[in-house]
Amino acid sequence: MIRNCISALAIGIVMTSTAVAEDIVDIAAQVAAAGHDVPSPGVLKRACDQDALCAARFIRDRIGDGAAIVPAEPKDKKSGWTKSAPLHHVSVGTDGRMIIAPRRFDERAIVAALARARGSGEVFSTLVIDLRKLDKADSTDNMRRTAALFTGMQDRAFQLTYATGRAVDWTVPKPQRKVDGFRLEVWTDHEIDADAETFAALLRKFANARIFGEDSRAKGYLKTTVPVTHGWALEIPTGRISVPGVDLTGGLLVDGRVPE
Repeated sequence: MIRNCISALAIGIVMTSTAVAEDIVDIAAQVAAAGHDVPSPGVLKRACDQDALCAARFIRDRIGDGAAIVPAEPKDKKSGWTKSAPLHHVSVGTDGRMIIAPRRFDERAIVAALARARGSGEVFSTLVIDLRKLDKADSTDNMRRTAALFTGMQDRAFQLTYATGRAVDWTVPKPQRKVDGFRLEVWTDHEIDADAETFAALLRKFANARIFGEDSRAKGYLKTTVPVTHGWALEIPTGRISVPGVDLTGGLLVDGRVPE
């Protein structure tokens, strides 16, 4: 009986170690798929034994700037943005500001919101795009198409350098309709991602927008998240956006606090 228990315990330990080792292999594979040069799973195992979190830290330190160990969201948590309305809220205040807080970049939804406000006789002199509720699952392509509403077409407006080293120039396309006739503000916070940083930078550069809120921390890095262990994940850059004439290396700097 005792011998059987010992055998079962030994098998359990081997199976657990094998599962953890497979986690390390999977982490390395996902990081490599994102374009990074990572140590072989054998090197990671020798450095960290069977500790997946140690391996993630090893990779983070090797990548350097843009990589981080972050708290992991619960597996059953979903953004749900594909099923929700594209705008979090729209309001027109007595201070002459119309505030649009998008859940995702959607140029049609913004045009429709402006049309409804003007059609109902709402008067505003400043349009605010509040990026603080923006879902981070959005896309760079949606961002540039939404920016086009305010900037018009801009050739080679920004460059995306992938983790592989390949650099691609992106154009802000010609919009179906350009919206204007008001002052423009963008509201941000520390947590906005690189697409939101770029959107704000483009509107500041090409549409004279002022930016209020908190300096951002994304520093132009587009990121993906690799699950590591229960409660922790490895965040790695898949590319970095740069806007000619704009320094995003320290994040996006604001012009002041959000107006009260």
